[in-house]
Amino acid sequence: QPTPTAQTAPAVAPSSPVAAKPPVVAAKPDPAPVFQSPTVIPPPERLALPGQPLAAVEPGLLRDSPYGPIPRLSADRKRAPWQVYAAPFDAPDAKPRLSVVVTGLGLARDVTERAIATLPPQISLSFSPYAAETPNAVAAARQRGHEALLDLALEPESYPRIDPGPATLVGAYSGADNVARLDWVLARAQGTIGVVAQYGPSFGASAMAMAPIAQALRERGLMYVDNQASEHPAMMRLSRDFAVPWAFANAAFDPGSADEAATLVATLHQLEKASTVQRAMLALVPVSPVAIQTIAAWAKTVEPRGFALAPVTGIASRQDERDVGRK
Repeated sequence: QPTPTAQTAPAVAPSSPVAAKPPVVAAKPDPAPVFQSPTVIPPPERLALPGQPLAAVEPGLLRDSPYGPIPRLSADRKRAPWQVYAAPFDAPDAKPRLSVVVTGLGLARDVTERAIATLPPQISLSFSPYAAETPNAVAAARQRGHEALLDLALEPESYPRIDPGPATLVGAYSGADNVARLDWVLARAQGTIGVVAQYGPSFGASAMAMAPIAQALRERGLMYVDNQASEHPAMMRLSRDFAVPWAFANAAFDPGSADEAATLVATLHQLEKASTVQRAMLALVPVSPVAIQTIAAWAKTVEPRGFALAPVTGIASRQDERDVGRK
């Protein structure tokens, strides 16, 4: 069997179908934002200043796999990639923390380059494992101070009619097969701090399906970011059992609205209001030119208004778990 490449994920045969739950419907955003989106993309001379380059990839935090080098804990198990490659962040605990992860990067070069150059380093970036540009784009993002993650597709509703790609984790496959697919994704780029779940209402709710993934992420020293496709994500309990740092999306923005900028601003405003009680909030935002310009402009207003703009590691395991299921 040929070694998988960036276009070829591990192939496995399903043994039984898996029932899927209906997707969670997000609440309507607050219609009264305090920040108004710009209508013009900032010209190159107004690009965000780069942050401090992140720590260089360490050979001691890599191990071989059939698909290429993947992350691992240090030999003494005291150092984990998610901590070593985290962006510098220091904010008083009293300040509400707002985190944004932009997903789907790498597939379009111009949009990816604009996101890396325009967004402030506190915005974490997640990359598609299928894009040929991803290894170089991750390196460029880390050079500008962005934490880098990889998109990880969990079996969507109506799979395989809806098929996110050959490395999708599927409930009918064995734990070993799904871990192999996870490793294929992780081998696509080095220096990442974790994965961001995509799709997966049924898979993400299954402790049986997610337990091998949780154990693998622990051994690889990585963080898990849940998209709350499931109202009761299994990783909430598993993260404690396996000591996996995690975060969950309080808002997963849908870019399909008629007025994308206004809807995104309203979503971010909703997170701001909730953060005064919950203290740490996360939005997952699919990449688009409108999303980039909107987030870049909004980010400039966050600190002056009393919030801390945090990379996703800055809210790791800090969110109020009672908020899960209320996206």
